[in-house]
Amino acid sequence: MLTCGVWLTPRRLIAVPADDGAALHGYTAERTDDGRWALLASIEANVGLDVTIVVSQGLQAADTLPRFVARRGMSLLVAPEPLVLAAQRLVCGPRASARALALMLTRLPLCPPLASQLLRFEMQLPLL
Repeated sequence: MLTCGVWLTPRRLIAVPADDGAALHGYTAERTDDGRWALLASIEANVGLDVTIVVSQGLQAADTLPRFVARRGMSLLVAPEPLVLAAQRLVCGPRASARALALMLTRLPLCPPLASQLLRFEMQLPLL
């Protein structure tokens, strides 16, 4: 399974794709619309079109990246905050880098008990 975790920092988005858990080259982008679009385009060009993006519920609420993912037709999974915090404590520790946290998100779908807690993001279209 090809997944890519994206972690939000105050200034950037950090993305780390992985194929069956093995980390690939990471990506960073400015928190601008052009940066988000370029980040997703780079991931598609270098990793492939069948990648599933994984974000935290906090990123979903605080950033427009999920809408960009939906507009590009990519799949998006959202990890609930309690799951993210628990995994962060167990796997990364309190001083983990943004890259390590993005990789942690990347690997959540590979663990069946954790994957069952991820939510599939569906963008709501306005009624006409």
